[in-house]
Amino acid sequence: GDLTRATTYWFAVVAVDAQGNARTAASPVAGSAQDVVAPENVTNLKAQSFSDKLIFTWQGPADSNDDLAGYRVSFEGGDVLTLDITASQFTKEGLNAASGYPFKVIAFDHDNNESSGRTIIGVTLLANPEDLKAEVHSGYVDLNWTGVSPSQYVKHYAIYASESDFSSVAGMTPTLTSTKTAVKVAGLTNNVTYYFAVTTVNTSDGELQTAATITAKSEPDSYATLLRSTQQYLANRRLDRIVLDGLWRGQLYSPEHRKGCRRG
Repeated sequence: GDLTRATTYWFAVVAVDAQGNARTAASPVAGSAQDVVAPENVTNLKAQSFSDKLIFTWQGPADSNDDLAGYRVSFEGGDVLTLDITASQFTKEGLNAASGYPFKVIAFDHDNNESSGRTIIGVTLLANPEDLKAEVHSGYVDLNWTGVSPSQYVKHYAIYASESDFSSVAGMTPTLTSTKTAVKVAGLTNNVTYYFAVTTVNTSDGELQTAATITAKSEPDSYATLLRSTQQYLANRRLDRIVLDGLWRGQLYSPEHRKGCRRG
């Protein structure tokens, strides 16, 4: 059966013949069971973003062997720090904005067995796009902006729309998100002024909530635009009718027609 860790046991081996005879004298030796099973890794490792710091959080392992002793953490490959069993977060300050930093946490037990470790890249907050532009249409607006760098740390862009101005997106729900730098915001009421802002969400789900808005008002198609569209449509239909009629009668390919075209 299983032996109890750190408990002394005595062991002896005797020879037994085919008849079941054995010497009663033995030379026992002492030994104790050693734990060589590492604890499980931590779970739900995350990084909370700020402009100049990161807060890493995790949940403790299952600790199936009931011998978890603590954690060893390293930031950006630096010195390994030991945290006790109650620790569930680590904060690093004085960082650069728009930067990624690797972080690793290892669980260890009372016999110094270590888990394989969990690693994450924590990313500080990225800037929001500053050159947001809008092109209005009937019932929708096309928005476009220049992508934010470093692009490898951009998870997506969050687009916000409101009928009232705002300077922060805290508590707001994005109208939509996109990994591209151009979107269509549809379902707008014509002749109503809307305020739009775009924020950058990084790969640590961090978002700079300060927002700069622009205004745009979707407008119904003008009479002149509708007239031009209608005229173009009718002209195309008329041309199609002439071509089809000519093909039907064979005029476009008759010798007389070709002669007439050359004279013209």
